[in-house]
Amino acid sequence: TIVAQIVRAWQLALARRPTQEELETATHFVARQIAYLHQHANQLPKGISAEQQALTNVCQALLICNEFLYSD
Repeated sequence: TIVAQIVRAWQLALARRPTQEELETATHFVARQIAYLHQHANQLPKGISAEQQALTNVCQALLICNEFLYSD
């Protein structure tokens, strides 16, 4: 599921599971991204689904967060 993929991305990027609040925020973000991308499908790269792009956006956000930059 998308929630499981968010949790896995969090574990890979930050070496920990997201808190309940973080997971809810990320899930809400992904849901909004998917809805937007379904409405604006012409903005998606060819061959990429709205779900894939939304998860890519979450991964990019995790990789630029301060916690990623300073984790041991």
